[in-house]
Amino acid sequence: MSRPKGRVSAGPPCRRRTSCRPSGRSGGAGAGVESDRFGGTDPRWLISQRVRASLPLLETSQASVEEVSAAVGFESPGTYRHHFTKIMRISPSAYRRGFRTVQVAREGLGPMRAVAP
Repeated sequence: MSRPKGRVSAGPPCRRRTSCRPSGRSGGAGAGVESDRFGGTDPRWLISQRVRASLPLLETSQASVEEVSAAVGFESPGTYRHHFTKIMRISPSAYRRGFRTVQVAREGLGPMRAVAP
């Protein structure tokens, strides 16, 4: 079977909120929105998984926010901060500070002891 020569139209151009696959077109800007039906990955799911993967790094490591963003697959720290704040409703730095404050408080309490007045 030979391929047709020239350009073959496969329907209208893909739009961001539509899937390109049903029309026979590959990938593109809109491929991820409904692509989970076709075995692809929804970009929103991927972003949320990357943010989720960053939580233990922020909680336990001394890595900078820039290093954490690169470790979980974001191309830029600014993009990471944007998505983290949108999902978690707090910045990565504030999350880390809040988590460490709770951790220090827990470690500082130790076993409960009676304190003499």
